[in-house]
Amino acid sequence: MPFYPNSSSLTQFLSAIAGLSTFFLSSIPALSQSNRFSCPPPNPGEYMVFVRTPNPSSQQLLLNYLLPSNQTAQVCQYNNEVVTQIRNLANAQVSERWSQYIYENTGLPAFMVAPPLGQIGTRPPNPPVLPSNPSSPSLGSGFAVLVNANNRQDAPQQLQILLNKAIPWVNFQGNSYLLALQSNNQEEATATLMSLSDRGFLAILVDARQVQQLTPNRR
Repeated sequence: MPFYPNSSSLTQFLSAIAGLSTFFLSSIPALSQSNRFSCPPPNPGEYMVFVRTPNPSSQQLLLNYLLPSNQTAQVCQYNNEVVTQIRNLANAQVSERWSQYIYENTGLPAFMVAPPLGQIGTRPPNPPVLPSNPSSPSLGSGFAVLVNANNRQDAPQQLQILLNKAIPWVNFQGNSYLLALQSNNQEEATATLMSLSDRGFLAILVDARQVQQLTPNRR
């Protein structure tokens, strides 16, 4: 049975943190430049969450005390950053739930990466909250960085100030998001994704062809 974050697991997590010893954490070898490897791409239909874990203590915290033992995860390199890659997630909703849970309870920036358009559909998605509108045009090619505003009521205003532009609402898999960036440049999209995650936004990176416009994009 899959594990989902809840209050009881948080209690267990906090109890485990209290028992950590400095000696144990200091005995974990750091992930050096020479033994890093690139994070593997998603399997068809697989959603992933990336958590920025630059040091052994944050890696140990996540892998041994927050994630369940049956959850697939590994430390690897993504966009020149050391991260913990959480794999085998069924859909965007589960992935977002993990991202928010990890950030709220550890302070570690976490973000979701969705599979490309042609790889979606091999797993049953959750029922959509909003109906898809066939007449709504997609954003087109490239990458889209989306922000879930459910956990931050001030997200639209803060994003507009931070990015210095109007922030439109879009639809992704039947749910509404704020469009922070659309770009054909993967490095730019990833940098924006990480920057927003560092600031506490629940950000995700998706194929722009999966995203439909809800309000005009006034750039």
